[in-house]
Amino acid sequence: MNMRSSKDHDTASSRANPSAFWLNIAEIELSALTRQSLDRRIDDLDVLNTGLAAWQKATNADQQQVNWQFTTDDARIKLRPLYRVH
Repeated sequence: MNMRSSKDHDTASSRANPSAFWLNIAEIELSALTRQSLDRRIDDLDVLNTGLAAWQKATNADQQQVNWQFTTDDARIKLRPLYRVH
């Protein structure tokens, strides 16, 4: 998963609630964990914990960051139909 940070864009998340920002990151991490490590049935808790620890160590060592590519301008265009002006 390549998620390099880009500070060149005014991202939609830059003005968003900080809790929402971290929630998005948590959802991305859980999705990656599910695809990379939890894509099979694991019957043994020790096997699960060992696999999770290995995934966490590798993920933390990789030091990837989120690359938010959905800019504020993109969000305004994409979400315009959802927000009607009264």
